[in-house]
Amino acid sequence: MEIKGIVKIIFPETSGQSKKGTWTKQEILITQNEDKFPSDVIVTYFSNKDASGLAPGQAVKVQVSASSKEYNGRWYTVLKAYSTEKIGEAPRQESRSSSIEQMGSDALNNSGPDELPF
Repeated sequence: MEIKGIVKIIFPETSGQSKKGTWTKQEILITQNEDKFPSDVIVTYFSNKDASGLAPGQAVKVQVSASSKEYNGRWYTVLKAYSTEKIGEAPRQESRSSSIEQMGSDALNNSGPDELPF
């Protein structure tokens, strides 16, 4: 299955211990914009897969396999990434944060004593 979208959030890597040994996983939230209504999907990278080259705002195409498991009468589905392709350049974080700071300082400088900056 293929998922195309924009990386919205990269969650911190987690690790643990199981009968088979140590495991690590990292999840990313991808927003799909191909349909009329955008949808968010969590994709999981396990042990040997790496999501470190991705950045929020990066357009990606991810090949995933879906699997579901039952736990205490509820079913849970995991989308495991096995291939990731970047579709463009990630936006530069520096320019975005500096523009936000500039907007904030402009709003504070232009407001009167009784005006709110937003």
